[in-house]
Amino acid sequence: MSSPADSSRQSPLPDGLARYRALEAACREMLEAATSDDWDEVERIERSARALIEAIREAGPDAVPAGAARREKFGLLRSIVQLDGRIRQLAQPWQRDLDALLSPRIGNTGARGRRA
Repeated sequence: MSSPADSSRQSPLPDGLARYRALEAACREMLEAATSDDWDEVERIERSARALIEAIREAGPDAVPAGAARREKFGLLRSIVQLDGRIRQLAQPWQRDLDALLSPRIGNTGARGRRA
């Protein structure tokens, strides 16, 4: 029977993807805490997530092999970015108002009446 350390030496797949999965799970927990207005919990989870991010950086881009594992990695990254955006919306509601103010209005190109 092999130990977890032995299996991690055999293939980078479990460790590499496991880190991304754990980071995505942490982001989901942060969103849940932010939705509950528990910002102390968000901060606690964020601190633990930093260690995962550092481990992912140290492992480098080749920690997850090509193929299906790489596709899963990018799916996890998409999910992490979306979760982060939702957390930011809750943490910074003024940002939504600013985005609405600065975004172009539909049908208003701003080019009418201008001379070239």
